[in-house]
Amino acid sequence: MIEQLNEQKLREQFCAQVRLHRHTKGMMMLETPFTYLDGDQYLLDLSDTMTGSLRVSDGGTP
Repeated sequence: MIEQLNEQKLREQFCAQVRLHRHTKGMMMLETPFTYLDGDQYLLDLSDTMTGSLRVSDGGTP
């Protein structure tokens, strides 16, 4: 599923300022224009799950 992500569609459906960056095989980072209260940028890690879904994570511990 991760390989099928389309940056243009994400921009249309989510926010025009998002960017996709390849991390490692099977993993991508979604760069957003959003920030935490302290000003740090809000980045999301995207990866495939074993069930074929897409996992979205802020990189914190579950």
